[in-house]
Amino acid sequence: MGEPELSSPSPEVDRLIEAASISSLSLDGLDEDDLQELAERVLLCDYSGVSEIAGIGARGSIRLVRSFHELEIKTPERRVLKSPDSRRLSKDILGLISENCLSNLSRNKVLSLLPALNPSLILERQERLSSALQIISSLPAEESKKLKEGLSSFVIEPPSAMGKGSGEPPVLRHFETRKKIVEAIFELLESCPGMASFFSENDIATLKEVKKILDGYSGGGIEDAEAIISDSELIINESFRKLRLDPEGAKRIVEEQIDLISNSLRLNREEEEILRRSALEGLSIPFEFERSSMRNLVKRWRSRKEQERKGYLSGVASQLARYRRDLEKIIGKALFLDFAFAVFQLSARYKLMFPKIGRDGISFIDGRNPFLIQASGEPSSVKPVSYSIGKTTLPVNAKKRNVVMLTGANSGGKTTLLTTVASIHIMTLLGLPVPARDAEVAPMPIYLFRRRVTKRIGSLEHALGSLIPVFADRKRKLILMDEFEALTEPGAAGRILAGLVNAVAATSSILLLVTHLARETLPHVRLPIRVDGIEASGLSAKGELIVDRQPIFDHIGSSTPKLIIMKLAKRSKPKGKELFESLLSALGEDEELPVQAPIALPWLGSENERL
Repeated sequence: MGEPELSSPSPEVDRLIEAASISSLSLDGLDEDDLQELAERVLLCDYSGVSEIAGIGARGSIRLVRSFHELEIKTPERRVLKSPDSRRLSKDILGLISENCLSNLSRNKVLSLLPALNPSLILERQERLSSALQIISSLPAEESKKLKEGLSSFVIEPPSAMGKGSGEPPVLRHFETRKKIVEAIFELLESCPGMASFFSENDIATLKEVKKILDGYSGGGIEDAEAIISDSELIINESFRKLRLDPEGAKRIVEEQIDLISNSLRLNREEEEILRRSALEGLSIPFEFERSSMRNLVKRWRSRKEQERKGYLSGVASQLARYRRDLEKIIGKALFLDFAFAVFQLSARYKLMFPKIGRDGISFIDGRNPFLIQASGEPSSVKPVSYSIGKTTLPVNAKKRNVVMLTGANSGGKTTLLTTVASIHIMTLLGLPVPARDAEVAPMPIYLFRRRVTKRIGSLEHALGSLIPVFADRKRKLILMDEFEALTEPGAAGRILAGLVNAVAATSSILLLVTHLARETLPHVRLPIRVDGIEASGLSAKGELIVDRQPIFDHIGSSTPKLIIMKLAKRSKPKGKELFESLLSALGEDEELPVQAPIALPWLGSENERL
């Protein structure tokens, strides 16, 4: 009887082979069963299981899983997150969520989540996650506690737990490694009736049937016939030694053991007759079964048992094989539930909401930087900011410009706002809710260039060689760049920035440029852009900078080096204080001048134009 398998080749296996080729990994030596199991482990992001089956290291398994999922959504991550900094930020965002997951498999799934550019796919992710969050939020407190306990039990046994040498069909080994998670899901449904709506009626019926089959599966092992027969010989001889028996009494004891052996080994009539003759013909003390007959009996019995075991295992495997694909989907749902619960917990703390999918820009109202919230531990302590780049429908009250220069106070929050824009954009592409009261995001590739990375480049030549292809490409994208001017002297930097600004302003791309060189740049800008400023108004009694984190639109913010030096002077020892005071004197009176008035250059449009 042939081993039952899936009725048709799995499309996941074809994708697996393609992903292995992309990742320069060899799957040679794996048979069809191995490939099917490997594809399913890849889908679940079971890195250790993938590594064990494919015989590759941890890095290889991560590459294989990532390539597989990129093929699934038809968008390589590097086509969306176009710079190393954007990819690092995405990893950090997913790390925030994964920390709240309760199972290792779900953590892996979260960390493997890839951004998408397809609005339909993003909306599909939002709808699925939103539906799960609604179910979780409706749970009573006790059920929510039970859910948290149950999610931590979502584990799958490693492939080695049921090795090939066991003689079990691959389908049966597959289901045995998933028995624990089947039981955990089943127990979760019993303890949390409110979660029943998360799974379909067909899901629940499948779980019940699979659990029933696995619970009834005995393993099909073959007993040790020689040991059972040998034990009976010892019992018979011990009885003969203790009791003075007549021939009839001895025969009765032997026949009792024959019955026990027959029942234990489930002998058929012919086998039992052979056993009886080998025991009773030539009955003597000490007792011994006739050896030749016993060898033949055991050989015949074992052959029959192996055939029965093969048929039994094949039958169980046939029963289970029908549910294989459905069960994998159910396990995927269970892991998604863990992910949704992690997002639910994060949403409660970070006040997350799902953004609208727009077409021509990014904007948000009362947005907060998720990493500041994480550091502070209290969302209310993080100043909310409303901001907009490009054309959106949210009432942010800023001119709709594709290019924005952000200026202002040192340590005033310009880089933080840049990171907030990048985080909200990337979270949207991942299908996640974002830390804002309202938001609208147009899906597009993102280049993020942070200041620390720009400085580390080390040369203007290298920097321009990296940046010019980005700005020369006319395909729509979001570019976020922090203080490029650190690479060269202000006058040249201003002209270079103006050239980059002009290049982007002539396309449908969106640019946010954090800079201290607005005055050096603006005279060379030839297309409409917007300049915003973050202002510092002084120092607090504790010597902290007093800053309004909300940028003022159409306003060049002052860098306030004097306030920074005053802050450091207050904290320094006497010798250092003298030096800081001399620096303050060197700055002169110019720093006391009021901040520049709102910009009114002809090519920026009418002063009354806001939206």
